Amino acid sequence: MTEQSTGPTDQLASARANLRDTIKWLITALAALAAAVLGSSPLTAFGTLAPGWRLYLAVGSGFIGLMLLLGAIYIAFRLLVWKPFFVAEIAADQKLRQFIGQHAADLLPAEFPKLDEFLRARDEARATLRATATDAKNPLRAKAAEFIKLSDPYVEQLISLAYFERLRTDLIAKSRILFGLIICAVIALGTFAWAANPTGKTVETEHRSSIGH
Repeated sequence: MTEQSTGPTDQLASARANLRDTIKWLITALAALAAAVLGSSPLTAFGTLAPGWRLYLAVGSGFIGLMLLLGAIYIAFRLLVWKPFFVAEIAADQKLRQFIGQHAADLLPAEFPKLDEFLRARDEARATLRATATDAKNPLRAKAAEFIKLSDPYVEQLISLAYFERLRTDLIAKSRILFGLIICAVIALGTFAWAANPTGKTVETEHRSSIGH
C-alpha cells in the first residue's frame, strides 16, 4: 500500500465550503424577507383596521407567513450545525457505503476492492496494536502500525467525501421542504398584504381629500 496525496480532500473542503455558503445565503435571504414584512408599509394600514374578518385574516396570515419563514430558517440552520464525522458513520450508512462502493477503484487501496474489506483490515490492525501494547518489539505490531499509517490518508479522504456527500444529499432533500415552506410563506404574506391594505379605504381617503379641496 502506498501513501497518497491529500489533493482530493482539499478540493472537497472547498466544495463543502461552497455548499455551506449557499445555505448561509439562503438563511440571510429568508431573514431579510421576514424583516421586510415586519418593517414594510403594509403595517401602517394594518394599524388602522377595525375589528372584523379583514383584521383577523391579516393577523392570521401574517403570523402563519412568519412562522413558515422561521421554520425554513431553522431547517437551513440545522444543515450548518453538524457534529463531527467519523468512519463508523460511513459503515452504518447504507447509502454512503453504496456510494463509496461505486467508486471504490478511485477511493480505496488496490488491495481492497470493497469498503468492508478495507474497514475490516483497519479494525484488525487496531486490534493487533491493542493486543501488543506491552510488546513493542512484536513484529505484528510494527506491521499493524505501518498499515494504519499508510491507510490513514485513504480514511481521511473517505471521511471528507462522505461528509460532503451527506451534506449534499441532505441539502437536496431539505430543499424540497424549504421551497414548499417559502412558497406557502409567500402566499400567506401576500394574503396579509392584501388584507392589511383594503383598497376601499384608499379610495375613500382619496375621495375625502378631493372633497376637502
